[in-house]
Order: sequence, then C-alpha cells, then structure tokens
Amino acid sequence: MKSQIKQSKFNWWKISLGIFLILSIMVFGAFGYVQAFSYKAKTGPWTNIKASIYQSGDLSTVIKTELIIITPVVIDNQVKPLYFIPGGLVEPYAYIDTMEQIAIARKSAVYIQKPLLNLAITNINQSVRLIKDYGIDKPIIGGHSLGGVVACRNIASNPELFSGLLLIGSYCDASIIGFSGQVNVVYGGNDKILSRDNFEKNRGNLPMQVAVREVPGLNHSGLFDYGLQKGDGEMTIDKGAYLKILSVTL
Repeated sequence: MKSQIKQSKFNWWKISLGIFLILSIMVFGAFGYVQAFSYKAKTGPWTNIKASIYQSGDLSTVIKTELIIITPVVIDNQVKPLYFIPGGLVEPYAYIDTMEQIAIARKSAVYIQKPLLNLAITNINQSVRLIKDYGIDKPIIGGHSLGGVVACRNIASNPELFSGLLLIGSYCDASIIGFSGQVNVVYGGNDKILSRDNFEKNRGNLPMQVAVREVPGLNHSGLFDYGLQKGDGEMTIDKGAYLKILSVTL
C-alpha cells in the first residue's frame, strides 16, 4: 500500500512538472512571437535603449518599467498632460520622437504607456492604475489604432479621471456619450489599416463635442517612427508640420 501511495505521489509530481514545462514553453513562445512581429522604432537612441534617462536642451525622457515620461523644460501649468497608449504590436519606443515634439509644442508632459506584450488590450486597467500611481492630474488620454480603443474604454469606465480624448487612426467601441471633455478624432485620407466600417459604425459612441478630422495625405503609421505598416497607404504630408497643427488642437 505504501509503495502504491509513493508511486501515486511520484506520478502526480511528474504530471505537475510536465504541465508547468508546457505552460512555460507556451508563455515564452508567445513572448518571443510578439517580440519578433512587433513594429520597432527605426531611428534615434530608441532603436537600442541603453539608459533610463535621456536629456536634451528642451526636455528629458525617462524610461520606466511600465511608462515613458517626457517632460519639456518649459512647462505651462494650465495645459493638461497627455497620456498616450500605443497601437497593437507596436513598441512604445516608436512613439517617443513624435511625443517629444508634441510635449515641446504644448509645453506639457507626455506619458507613453508600455503595455505587456505590446498589446494594451490585454490589460485595460493598466492605464487607470498608472495614472493613479503617478498622480497624473486629469490628463487627456489618447491612443493610436488599438490603443485608441483602450483609451475609450478607460473613459467609459472612469470618465472623472480624464479631461479629454485624442484618437489617431482609431474609434470608440464603448459609449462615452456622457463624457464632458473635448474629444479629437484624427485619421488619414491615405490610411489603409483603419476599418472604415468599424469607424462609421461606432461614431454614435462619441459625445456631441467631438471634432473629427480626415487629414489628406496622412496614413496610419506615418506620424510615428516604426516605418510603413504592412498594407498601409503612403504618407504624402510633412510629419513635423502636421504635428504642430495637431498640438494646437489639443
């Protein structure tokens, strides 16, 4: 009887170990797959992060575990910060160059979320937790592509935390009709990634004070630094010039 009990315990130990090994392989495999197929930053120090703080004459950029914090030297305390969520399978570092320009132009901090596996949709509550943990006061929450969907869901569940919304190449799949902050929606005339059907179908989720702008010559990926996304149209407008216009509208 004792030998049978020992054998049973040994078998359960082997089964448990086998399950653990299989799950570990699946997790590491998924992580490797996501890393291999994520779009990465193409220029600057963001192609190979080697420090936690980068400084220039105009601003400082701090790399943290879950957040990138961009703070311009000149701050206007009347301007609310921007909290930005990257698109799906795009590394957050690919947004730094653009967000640095916006931070300088607006004279206000920008926070870029660093989602697990580069997919913010896997942990929608991360945004609210970080905003509370870092004491970010009533930011404009924004997002690109899938990141914009996550931004909308955050407003739908916690509208009191935000002063506005910025969607770039994205849409709201949750109703924020009762939201009182300003809402800006920007998409490109050359955007071949954004589903126009989903965009139009979900317009009814936006409040009355929304400003929707189709920008001729803008594509889905061109405002950011990860190259031309597969299947996207060409960018035929000047990125820097348009970012100045975008910064003024926020």
